[in-house]
Amino acid sequence: ILDQKSASGALETFRWASTFPGFIHSRSTYRALFHKLCVFRRFDTVYQLLDEMPDSIGLPPDDAIFVTIIRGFGRARLIKRVISVVDLVSKFGIKPSLKVFNSILDVLVKEDIDIAREFFTRKMMASGIHGDVYTYGILMKGLSLTNRIGDGFKLLQIMKTSGVAPNAVVYNTLLHALCKNGKVGRARSL
Repeated sequence: ILDQKSASGALETFRWASTFPGFIHSRSTYRALFHKLCVFRRFDTVYQLLDEMPDSIGLPPDDAIFVTIIRGFGRARLIKRVISVVDLVSKFGIKPSLKVFNSILDVLVKEDIDIAREFFTRKMMASGIHGDVYTYGILMKGLSLTNRIGDGFKLLQIMKTSGVAPNAVVYNTLLHALCKNGKVGRARSL
């Protein structure tokens, strides 16, 4: 499936495999197909196959499939669709996991840190998911890339008050932003 040079070729290979006696697709083969379809921006086909998947293999999509779709939307710069994956997950009776939220957040910080921060507060935290050190690392990366060092320090405080201990990645990201902006003294004190 992944070796095909077109979306139709990937879909044809997927369907062809179904003709073998005793062969049943798995989440893995669906994920490979979704990846290829996303590369060619065949998102309507992705949605159609997602709906068929539980009846076809008896299982709903898993986190790896949703992350594949999130990344596909991200590559296509379809930000509203990236955010809508939360609702897509819920459609299958599944609560979106931290991994799904972090994947969405990772795409959003590359596009617009303000949208990412709004998503964090209005979607993630409102869903009862407050994040982990990886979540805060993603946000810190976005703040540092946009030279919002003051907001980075505020985020560091929010982490500490919420019980999430900053790790070396979070500190290194902030240190890099400080040095890049000529604030070496402040970097040393941090």
